[in-house]
Amino acid sequence: MEQNSPAARPFETPFCGNLRSKKYFLLDVIPTEAEQYLDPSGHCWCAVTEMAVGPDDRRANTDRCRPGRKCYKSVGGSTMHVSLFASLMSMIFAGGPSAPAQRPIAGDYIEARTASVWAGGCHYSAEEPCAGRDAIMAWKFTSGQWNGVNLTGIRAVAVVTSEDNLADSSPSRRFELMVDPSASAAQASAVGNLIETKYAGAVGRLVKVVRGPVAFLHESTEYRIAAKGFASMNVQFLPDPACCYQEKETWYSPLITLHDPQVGFTVRSSYAGGLLGVRWMRASENSSYYGTFQLPG
Repeated sequence: MEQNSPAARPFETPFCGNLRSKKYFLLDVIPTEAEQYLDPSGHCWCAVTEMAVGPDDRRANTDRCRPGRKCYKSVGGSTMHVSLFASLMSMIFAGGPSAPAQRPIAGDYIEARTASVWAGGCHYSAEEPCAGRDAIMAWKFTSGQWNGVNLTGIRAVAVVTSEDNLADSSPSRRFELMVDPSASAAQASAVGNLIETKYAGAVGRLVKVVRGPVAFLHESTEYRIAAKGFASMNVQFLPDPACCYQEKETWYSPLITLHDPQVGFTVRSSYAGGLLGVRWMRASENSSYYGTFQLPG
């Protein structure tokens, strides 16, 4: 005799299991409300394409990534049964034998180079031989551990310099790092080791870790980064199309791997000078990238 059991019905979560946002990585429950995904920027992306559009080339967001969309997959797969889902949830919240997976090292990132990353060909050709040897890089960690040290909430700014354009594979790179004093000594050391280890090709050798106030502000249409007495960046979200009259192209990639990287307009960036050389300042150029990063824990 055939029975219509609830266990035979496929379980569908309110949002696609491949929908991602910055706040997603802070969750310890399956999201059921849009507010659990959305920060003031409202930015979301698809974990399959790693872009702001899904496999069907439609926008990835909390309004669209729901049951009924062709590429939708429930958390755990679209064929997960109600009884199996209930068992898994019971194990997680009851502290069952299988520990939850460790959260990835993730957060917000922004960089400003000393050369335009989006410009016309003549602009690029004029800068490439002698510019683009320095950059400011900033991280705001929202989750993750490194060498057993929790990185959540840490703000850090690095200045990197090279004898060649940072787009070249130069072994002579060096960087200095400032970590906000809200981080412990162990956290500051862990962040320095993480950046030097995971981003060795981008930053080179760590010269020194210094401590000082680091402000990492993500406002409606811009980032404001201030590491007092060390470095600063003011970057608007949209590049300036009037920088030159030639057809624009993107000439450089971000120094680190980002989810959905975006070119920004650098209102001003500056390094106060120190172990890496003399002070410098740049302004009014399309020399920035911003986005979110993620590394395995």
